[in-house]
Amino acid sequence: MDQPHVVMIIVDTLRKDYAKPLENELRRLGFISYDNAITPSPWTTPAHASIFTGLYPTIHGAHETKNRKLYRVRLKKNEDTLPLRLMNLGYETFLLTANPFITPQFEFTGFKYFYLIMPVFSILSNEDNKIKVKLVQKYSPKNKLEFAKILVHNRKYGLLAKLPFNYSFRIFYQIIKNWPSESSY
Repeated sequence: MDQPHVVMIIVDTLRKDYAKPLENELRRLGFISYDNAITPSPWTTPAHASIFTGLYPTIHGAHETKNRKLYRVRLKKNEDTLPLRLMNLGYETFLLTANPFITPQFEFTGFKYFYLIMPVFSILSNEDNKIKVKLVQKYSPKNKLEFAKILVHNRKYGLLAKLPFNYSFRIFYQIIKNWPSESSY
């Protein structure tokens, strides 16, 4: 292929001061960093959808409304995205994500290869997370108790048992690693 390689690295919810070592290393490797970028949305799904489409959330459809909340927010089907355009130009497109909301199930399409990587502080398997995402998409629970009832109804007792431990483990891991649990400026 005579075309240049295109690699986009999106680090979601990372403070600028924490990102400096990563930014310096990527710049050393020839990556370009933009200091004056502004997000069209303060949360992940619509912000990523805007990156991949070049459109505002009200146009690409991945935004909350009165009747469509977190788990129902996704791109419009068949939305024209950068990955689709690159694939049509002959590029091999990959999506490597640790965020279950940035997946083909939420209409982030146009990727020939897709990998959902689990964060190190999760005790849930890849299969557990796929089940979790499918159930959340199907039933759109409003809270954790409602989701627990959905797990019981669908006989997903193992996943139901793991979720409280997974949450506790994530908090413990943040404390051990001295990770900030929320941004502070």
